[in-house]
Amino acid sequence: MQKCLLTNKECVMRHLSSNSCNMQCRQEDETIPHTLRDYPLASALSLRLVPQKYQALFFSASLTDWLSHNLSHCKLTVREIQWVTIFGTSCWNGIEALKSRKEEILVDWTASPHGWFTLNSDGAFRRSLGKAVTSGVLRDSCGNWFGGFSATFGTCTAYRAELWGTYKGLNLAW
Repeated sequence: MQKCLLTNKECVMRHLSSNSCNMQCRQEDETIPHTLRDYPLASALSLRLVPQKYQALFFSASLTDWLSHNLSHCKLTVREIQWVTIFGTSCWNGIEALKSRKEEILVDWTASPHGWFTLNSDGAFRRSLGKAVTSGVLRDSCGNWFGGFSATFGTCTAYRAELWGTYKGLNLAW
């Protein structure tokens, strides 16, 4: 599970982002334990639900121990609901919140070596509209715009739209 959810910390490790902070609380690295247990909203909920005698272990265990311990408490109930059900539902809601977040990710451009050009292109397909699109830009090593393109296609896969973008960009370059 450690690398199954794309948290901000995992994005930094994969070089997809330069900021590992949780964008909501802006304090700590966004890891799976932080998202499911230590995030202020999750923590406040846990403090209300977790019996006092289990709180120290609940907030200090490693991710694997934390999951194992909380999923093995079959006999523990809180307000006549099995702890396993409460814990599982809380984790599921935390994971869904993480997966459904929408945030802007800034991407920067790196200059090519002197005398070279850089082609940036993108393609996408939207099934509901039955349209594929592609666009791109060609820049020199100083970042000066040399040319660009955009095109709309009928039905095809997103992968083919990407390939069309590469094809059109290479035609522009030659």
